[in-house]
Amino acid sequence: MKITYDAYLGIAGHIELEIELDYKFSVPGTMYTSNGDPGDPPESAEIEINSITRNGVDMMWLHDPLMDDDDFWACASNQACCDLESDRADYYYDQERDRRLELHGDTKDAAGFFQGELFV
Repeated sequence: MKITYDAYLGIAGHIELEIELDYKFSVPGTMYTSNGDPGDPPESAEIEINSITRNGVDMMWLHDPLMDDDDFWACASNQACCDLESDRADYYYDQERDRRLELHGDTKDAAGFFQGELFV
């Protein structure tokens, strides 16, 4: 995933960075499994930064300061959630479109869906 992040670099001020990263969502722990065995501990969210650039210039030297920046984590988490929600919306839209086409064929009821009328 790619994000744009406005980083504050002290005397250099704010600069806009393009960051390509992999984001792994956190997983809550469980006390017990369904059969009564001990559960699993929680797993924290993880970020793996693949590249940091500014106007095409490599800025990977900012890797460690960014990993300690709470605002960066919030920005990356927010973008990951937005991307996930967008992917889910696209998936459900495609499922509904396919269902309507199968149900109605190429009729006004199915066509209305493609023009933004979600429910006919």
